[in-house]
Amino acid sequence: MKTHGIRRNAARMYTICLAIATLLFAATSPAFGQRPEDRNRPDNKSAEAEATTDDPAGTTSFAGTWLTLANGNRFEMRLKQEGKTVTGVYIPLNGRIQGTVSGATLQFKWTQDGGVSGSGSFSMIKGDQSFRGSFRTSGNPNAVEAPWNGSRPPASFAGVWNVVLDNKVGTLILVQTAGQSDDRIGGTLQSVTREAANPLEEGTIEGNILRFKLRTNTGRLNGLLVLDKDGKSFRGSIGTAKVTGTFVKPLPN
Repeated sequence: MKTHGIRRNAARMYTICLAIATLLFAATSPAFGQRPEDRNRPDNKSAEAEATTDDPAGTTSFAGTWLTLANGNRFEMRLKQEGKTVTGVYIPLNGRIQGTVSGATLQFKWTQDGGVSGSGSFSMIKGDQSFRGSFRTSGNPNAVEAPWNGSRPPASFAGVWNVVLDNKVGTLILVQTAGQSDDRIGGTLQSVTREAANPLEEGTIEGNILRFKLRTNTGRLNGLLVLDKDGKSFRGSIGTAKVTGTFVKPLPN
């Protein structure tokens, strides 16, 4: 599969600065503390487990926008799904896809400019944020399967959020600025007393999942936020504390 004038928008970098406008819990409270022996407790992994739960109905949805890489060439793909039937397009090359989902696998036929066509399959990875697959070109006896993988575009966590952390309420402000290379995130988490700012480090976005480490006076805590499909709420954890958030409003320009 050959391309010309490929749009390169599969990789983007985000820098995120986090500040607390009104936070009724302190970043250095026990809710933010974590002993080394607590780090592998099951409740510290609950948000990760929720983020990687397969569709309970047994039929995976491939609907949405995907940033894909087919044998080294980049394509933006948009798919629609009704029941088990999937149709869609990809650019460049005016590509079209039509197929059927069985479990977590999409089997499809594809066509594009120049009368080129073929078949392929995508298998959704647990979490529904990326897939691995392959394609084959028709009419070529020497054709071999080549990789065709994809992932959903990184979600936006920017805005003002009402936050509940272990039943303690606060307001979280997230600022996210687009960059050019990868999905890296940094920032700070600050209590209402503003006595200390806890830096957020090693943050990354994959699909709708934000992972980071929060540095406190007792060490670094693992953090994970999962943005819901509506983009208006998230759930997750910081250390062993569960956290939820509800979108309030966008940031002023």
